[in-house]
Amino acid sequence: GYRVPEGPVAEPRIGCEVKIIAKSQQKQIDRVISDLENFGRRIKSLNRKCINVALVGVNHESDYVGYEGDRAFRHTLRVQETAAVMARLRTQLIDVYDELLILSFRATNQPPYPFSWLDPKQAELYYGAALTRVAELYQQRFR
Repeated sequence: GYRVPEGPVAEPRIGCEVKIIAKSQQKQIDRVISDLENFGRRIKSLNRKCINVALVGVNHESDYVGYEGDRAFRHTLRVQETAAVMARLRTQLIDVYDELLILSFRATNQPPYPFSWLDPKQAELYYGAALTRVAELYQQRFR
């Protein structure tokens, strides 16, 4: 016979979604964009002032191996595939997120599992600038 009222437990102030696009980029891009759009809308529905941040890593390695269970699939990127994917991300998500950070990397997903930023200095500068912008926006929205 007891009744417990339900109300908000917490209001998110910063929502961040991270996606990696490594292989079959043209095949994955619609799903990735849809996932990011849905996350952005969901977070805004919880708190209209929430700062939406998306971080997307895009692989530029042409020799990548993906795995589904025990099966390995070798993938070779087509010329300009990554550029087209990055352009679509920017075009379709720029109005959904307060901060959209797209970082380029190289990874083969093969032993010894090398990883490197395409341009390490650029990645560092873009990341630092994004953090600065998010911090300033936080101060504006949540004083």
